[in-house]
Amino acid sequence: MHTGTELRALTYKKIRTIKRLIKEEEWEVAAYLMGYVLECALKAASCKALRLATYPPLKSRGEVLGFKTHEFEQLLAVSGLSDLFGSVSLSPAYNNWSAFTINYPGAWTIMRYEDVSAKFDEMTVKELAKTLYDDSDSIIETIKRNRRW
Repeated sequence: MHTGTELRALTYKKIRTIKRLIKEEEWEVAAYLMGYVLECALKAASCKALRLATYPPLKSRGEVLGFKTHEFEQLLAVSGLSDLFGSVSLSPAYNNWSAFTINYPGAWTIMRYEDVSAKFDEMTVKELAKTLYDDSDSIIETIKRNRRW
């Protein structure tokens, strides 16, 4: 379990790692970490939106509430960011969300066990980096600019 502040710091730490991986042309690993970065960012936003001490939240006896998921659409709903990235938005931020998440359908973590080298080549990974964190309307910059985490 992490606090929202810890999840936000982890997001930035992993972005620095992704940048090094891109320089080393480690496309698959960079792509996987990008999914992890988005998950951390959405969970940090959830902590703020729902006033949670940690993600996932705990019951009084230390049991985890039913917030365990890796799926971006579920996390988007829990985070309260649908107004920024949901289909009603139709903004550059929504376009970046769509361009990013289409590459990580459903239970995206399954890519750990699959050969995704053909899917995540240099061009794709660099475009994903742009939509996730390296553009003024990227997902991370939009969350930050709107003070949602």
